[in-house]
Amino acid sequence: MGSSDHNSILFDIKLNFKPQSKSNPKYQFNKANYSHINGIIANIDWVLFFYDCIDVESCYNKFLSFLHTIIRSCVPLSNKSDSFEHFPAHIQGLHQYRKNLWKGISKPHIKEKFIETSNKLEYEISKFIRNRENKKLSNIKTKFDYISSFIKPKNPNMPSLIGQNNQLIFSNQIKSDILADQFVSVFSNQNLSSQPFFLSRHPQIPTISTISIDPQIVFDTISKLDNSNNTSPDCIPNIFYKKCRDALVIPLTHIFSLSILSSKIPSIWKKAIINPIPKKTNPQYPIDFRPISLLCSSSKILEKIISNELQSFIESHKILPACQHGFRKSHSVSTQLLEDPFLGPLLFITFISDLPAYCSTKGITIKLFADDLKAYNIFNNITNEFPLQIFINKFEEYCHLNGLKIAIEKCSVLYLGNSNPSTKYFINDIVISQTSEDSVRDLGIYFSHDLKWDKHINIITRKAIRCSYSIFKSIKSKNPKILTNLLNIYVRPILEFSSPVFNPHLEKDIKSIEKVQKDFLRWVFRRINPKTELPDYPDLLRYFKQESLLYRRIKADLNLFHQHVCGTISIKNNNSYFINKANTRGFQNIVPIACNTKARFHSFFVRTARLYKFIPQHMRNSTPEHFSRLLVTFDISQFIDSLPNHLKRHFYNF
Repeated sequence: MGSSDHNSILFDIKLNFKPQSKSNPKYQFNKANYSHINGIIANIDWVLFFYDCIDVESCYNKFLSFLHTIIRSCVPLSNKSDSFEHFPAHIQGLHQYRKNLWKGISKPHIKEKFIETSNKLEYEISKFIRNRENKKLSNIKTKFDYISSFIKPKNPNMPSLIGQNNQLIFSNQIKSDILADQFVSVFSNQNLSSQPFFLSRHPQIPTISTISIDPQIVFDTISKLDNSNNTSPDCIPNIFYKKCRDALVIPLTHIFSLSILSSKIPSIWKKAIINPIPKKTNPQYPIDFRPISLLCSSSKILEKIISNELQSFIESHKILPACQHGFRKSHSVSTQLLEDPFLGPLLFITFISDLPAYCSTKGITIKLFADDLKAYNIFNNITNEFPLQIFINKFEEYCHLNGLKIAIEKCSVLYLGNSNPSTKYFINDIVISQTSEDSVRDLGIYFSHDLKWDKHINIITRKAIRCSYSIFKSIKSKNPKILTNLLNIYVRPILEFSSPVFNPHLEKDIKSIEKVQKDFLRWVFRRINPKTELPDYPDLLRYFKQESLLYRRIKADLNLFHQHVCGTISIKNNNSYFINKANTRGFQNIVPIACNTKARFHSFFVRTARLYKFIPQHMRNSTPEHFSRLLVTFDISQFIDSLPNHLKRHFYNF
């Protein structure tokens, strides 16, 4: 072919497959004329509109039909296949010119022009991609979708599945059927209406009889929706409700109120589009997927209103146990490990609120984050009792009474201490596994038997490096603001998630985490200054106006500790410090306890108490919100320099 000395091979492939059907046009709700739409809706007399509706079903159906009529006339359509962004005319012209030159590639002067044109075409394409990229990354509406396309690649096609008898499933219909069977199988049909509830903490259980629905509450809830063009059974996305909230607040208030008063909901609210999401990479079996229900946006608005009301009621009556940290205000992964929900999670944690009382066992402490439970005790070899097994037996009984299934394959035991006898524990006569590497993953943090953080830090640094590499491989921009912004949004959170739990003190661990940011900034500097000598890391931080990860973790510690001292969050400090009240009015001196072990000495409360008492008094007297703002401009390096010498040695400069 041309001047090539290779032979050409022509062949046909005969396969029986159906060509992909052309995708259906989709409404572009982000390009709708909402001024015109709001004008139409504002002219409706809603009292007359709902006059002939006898129940919530007929009200919502008529309301839905009205909105669909408006959408058909005021929202433009777009076919997904037409959304490909073509190259501009000058690039297409160069491409065509190069194709024409290829026909005479055997001639020396033509070959020279072909190479010259190819280089120019490559340059123009790179320039176009870079400009398009900068435009997308500079726009908050398009930045995250663009980055997620390669940071978190989405495969629109369901992979082949392995069914019964190890049979490969390729048919989408059969895949849908076996996934539906799998999802149905995890639900319990056990009748729990006659089962007793164990709520000894509430001899007279408080009740809530109604939910307040008024236009202002509905308006505020809609205002907090995101502007997503989400898929839903009734085909009305969030963005439509949010853009038309002024005009739609009255009819929605009427529908929601009628639903609450009649204890009924529109039938379409009971439907959902089920999206199977892989639980792990390279899923093969139906059990490897979890169902995500895409519901009607209107039902989620009402659900959020009910959730807010219930949450306020539950918290005010202290129905939830103190050990439950999941889906609660002022609680988080960090508060659970150191020591705004929708209705489903809130109802679940309320449903199991009697678990701590029912399973109460002497010597056992439990912690809950939604349905994740930890139970632990300090082993006492003086007695022959095994309180942890007693607790497990009670827990089995509780789950049986309440129709809950224990995921035994996800349970594990972590033994701490050199003299630990490593007692075996059983659930349903099955031995609970002990991880081979003596570490357990708990809410995203890896805990080791020696209470060191090597494994966790190795995992998060590798993940952050992969993310950094994906960014530099895919992003062509030379804009330092854009690139460092991607560092802050995508790489740092991997390294800083729940950092007060694992904040390392060993130099090798600190350097391992810091190296990720150091390498990222070096790559950015090299891209924008390819011929300039690389500066040292402190100079890079100043050049890009960044802060070392070590200093950021110190600030995270101080921020969480201040919230604890102010009572904003609830974490048991296990007597890790005490407070000396000085004679000076309003001054409190935080004093950490003496420690016999390194693990305790470097634990969150002890290490942070050592630093917190040296924070300027005006900061310690500030509210948690103001304290967070003050930390942003607080000079940690100068603060460390002012510390006593015996504390300075715990920090390293990079």
